[in-house]
Amino acid sequence: MRRILSGRILDHEAWVGGHVHRGRLVLSPPSDLRLIIDTGFSGFLALPPAVIREMDLDLVGSEWHALADGSEMDPPIYAGTIQVGRAVQSGEIIPLGAEGLVGMAFLERLGDELQFLFRRRRVGLFADWPRRRSR
Repeated sequence: MRRILSGRILDHEAWVGGHVHRGRLVLSPPSDLRLIIDTGFSGFLALPPAVIREMDLDLVGSEWHALADGSEMDPPIYAGTIQVGRAVQSGEIIPLGAEGLVGMAFLERLGDELQFLFRRRRVGLFADWPRRRSR
């Protein structure tokens, strides 16, 4: 198994960095954007509205989501492309907040194992690649 995504643990939050390049979110340095790994978020990705505008994504619908505080929201859903290393994956992205969220749908689709190394303040997503993944 090899590490496909690396991040940091800071102030009790695990996060990865990324940037937008040619309409695609690239999860690697340089990091203009901070995305928190949120295992309580069942979706693929949540990004700040300004990032979604920069990516020029297509609107595909909306769906009700229950939030951690018990409230509900019906955000628009966009189709977007994400690059992790050489792998490119499409997924649903919702607009939310000032920081991004990496959800369980993303982690399960791209990875096999998520490791938190608390003493080193590192987080890593590992996968048995190359192999074809079905959606």
